Amino acid sequence: MPWRNSQWFRRDVLMSGTLRRETFENGKPMQCERCGGEQFTRAGRDRRARQRYQCGTCRRRLTVRSASALRGYRFPDDIIALAVRWYLRYRLPSANLSELLAERGVRVDPSTIFDWVQQFTPLYQEAARPRRSRVGQRWSLDETYMRISGRWCYAFRAIDEEGQGMDV
Repeated sequence: MPWRNSQWFRRDVLMSGTLRRETFENGKPMQCERCGGEQFTRAGRDRRARQRYQCGTCRRRLTVRSASALRGYRFPDDIIALAVRWYLRYRLPSANLSELLAERGVRVDPSTIFDWVQQFTPLYQEAARPRRSRVGQRWSLDETYMRISGRWCYAFRAIDEEGQGMDV
């Protein structure tokens, strides 16, 4: 619709907004990161046609994605999350993962996927830690002697009876 790009439409949408409590898709209320306010005005759309909001207290503009850990990335949240999850779960090289995503119509460079993995692996670990089961009564300890930076070192790994790695 060509009239949506006109200055009149943008000004009209920005001027006609009313303060109200907006919520995320999961029902939780939106909250401004800067001031903690919960009153927002709809303030048009961004370049990707996502709804933009303006905080009623500090006037900061944000989208629903502004509070996400995945903000600032070109690709949608679900594509980034899927790539990182596949990399971690199935131990796929980033080049193979790039091919799998290309088959689904998403062209991503393998180095980009590797950057995502480096950035978001700690978040996945932090989210998974509370859901881990308790360590079993029986466990095995595996030790390996390997060379790291020209120096020989021992590496230890403990595994319980369920196959879950333990933090040592």
